[in-house]
Amino acid sequence: MISVGVDGSPASSAAARWAAREAQRRDLPLRLVHVADRRGTAPAGPTDGCPPPRRIARIPRQVADELRFAHPDLSVSSVVVFGSPAAVLDLTAEQSDMLVLGSRGNGAVPRLLAGSVALATLHRTARPVVLVRADDHWPHGQDLPSTPASLGEVVVGLEVSRPSDDLLRFAFDAAAHRAGVLRVVHGWTTYVPDGAPGACSADPLPALADNDALSSALGPWRAKYPDVEVEAEAVVGRPAEHLVDAARGADLVVVGRSTRRPLGISHIGQVTRAVLHHAPAPVAVVAHD
Repeated sequence: MISVGVDGSPASSAAARWAAREAQRRDLPLRLVHVADRRGTAPAGPTDGCPPPRRIARIPRQVADELRFAHPDLSVSSVVVFGSPAAVLDLTAEQSDMLVLGSRGNGAVPRLLAGSVALATLHRTARPVVLVRADDHWPHGQDLPSTPASLGEVVVGLEVSRPSDDLLRFAFDAAAHRAGVLRVVHGWTTYVPDGAPGACSADPLPALADNDALSSALGPWRAKYPDVEVEAEAVVGRPAEHLVDAARGADLVVVGRSTRRPLGISHIGQVTRAVLHHAPAPVAVVAHD
């Protein structure tokens, strides 16, 4: 099941439309979750058979009706949950194959994430979380094409020194469901002290080594997904800049966050943060060891 948070905002509407297409691609049901804050109530949970206030229930119901009209073969359900948004979305994510959330748009993601529900959810859940923003390409109220199969490119950022099976599995699977290209980007830099001989020259040896490591990391996954066309490149420079550049026109960008931290604390690295901030495409964040 794919779950998506809806709150009536343009960003959540874009997230719901993206999630509907993804659910149809994967032949999964879609669940719309609207979190309502009821002060002083018991821990987060469904409405226990009691209908929520009409004005609250209207939000997910309207979105569900729109999605059923656009995707008549898609199973769509909606629920209103009272409680802490962070707790509700954390539980929702754990019960789903994927959680989709809206963001406020390019350049606003850090303000949205800093100390926010989305950041808490990214840190706490082991499930993939996709952030979708409302922008000029997907304006509020404009329907996306209903055909789920697209030739959209999937971009994934990979660190070849510690490639993640979870990250690559998600990226290859996403590309397979789109019958599109998977573009694997590994950025590398060579530190040369200022003023040292050769500081302005490019050494081809690290690039060759990284290309070999990249091919080695992708080999087993190419064998598992023989129908996925893969374009892999080890590029010089900051990885985040290359990923953001590759994201232009992509259907999805896949990045990771490490759970291998002291005391089990998860970590959203600088590259992932930069991609969340600047990438013009939806961004999937995948937890990995």
